[in-house]
Parts: sequence; C-alpha cells; structure tokens
Amino acid sequence: ASSMCGAFPPKFKGSIFLYEFDRRCWGGAYWFQNTRLQYWPLLRSGDSEYLPGLFTMYWRALDYAKERVRNVYGHGGAMFIETMYFWGAGRPRDVTAGQGVTNRYIRAHFSGILELLMMMLEYLRHQPGDAQVQGMLFDIAEPAVDFFFEHFPRVGGKLFLAGSQALETWWDADDPADQIAGLR
Repeated sequence: ASSMCGAFPPKFKGSIFLYEFDRRCWGGAYWFQNTRLQYWPLLRSGDSEYLPGLFTMYWRALDYAKERVRNVYGHGGAMFIETMYFWGAGRPRDVTAGQGVTNRYIRAHFSGILELLMMMLEYLRHQPGDAQVQGMLFDIAEPAVDFFFEHFPRVGGKLFLAGSQALETWWDADDPADQIAGLR
C-alpha cells in the first residue's frame, strides 16, 4: 500500500523499494504485461480501491494514443503501446518517429488495452457504483474496439487479426487467442 496511493501507479519492478541501481535497465516506462500482475490479485484480496490509479493513468494518455494511431497507422481508434511512459509516449528505443513501434517484441502487441478494459469491468463488478471508472471505461472502450476494426481486414465477414502478435513472444501471429478473447 505504501506505493499504491501516489499520483501514479507503482512501477512493476520494485516501486519505491527499488534500489538505486536498476540492473535490468528497464527504464522509466510502464510495461503493461508486468504492471498488470500487481493489480489482478487486488480484486480477490478486497483491495480494489488501488486500481483506479492505474485506470486514470491510461485514461489520461488516451488522447496521445489516439493521435499516435492516426499518425502511424492512418486510421482511427486508440492503442496503448506495451512500454509506455505515464503520459503515453513510448520508450525511445522501442519507437521511431513516423514508424511507430519498431521493437519486434512489442511491435504488434495489441492485447494490453483489451486486458485493461477487462480489469475495469472486473473492478466495476466489485465496485458497481464507481461512476468515474465507468466513464473512463466507456471513454477507452470505444476507440480501443475502433482500432481493431479499422486496423485489421475482414475475411469472410469476420475480423482477421492478420500479422498480429501473441504476447511478446509470438510475432506475426494470425488471430492470436489473447486478442480474440479480449474482443469477445
């Protein structure tokens, strides 16, 4: 709880308890795949009051995410990149101006925004009266879904997630299960 009540969500790699030398050199960005792991258990433990800080950080970066999609992909919607600073920008070694995400490990990793939405839905199941989180959910959900339907083609009347990615390990995956589950 020491680091969960600040203006920003705690970093996944030790937060305020991180010793001075970061031997992994992961930098200041939030890595959603790692950050999420400290939040999911809070729903079960009854500590859900710590989740809105995470939601707020992504909600505040939404306009940046929309603009990046428009500039890089040339269509509407929003997508939070895997390694994102709290204001929405990506790490310089992961993103190249005009080209978007160039790091192959996260280039087409689009499931983070869907899992964030799932976390919000689960939070609201435990805290149904939280109008602020409900508003953030609606603000993020529409452009998130728009991204998928504008970014990927339809084949045989169905959305085909061609050349996408399953987590950060399987590059160039078609119809990865994590994204299909998130969209459903």
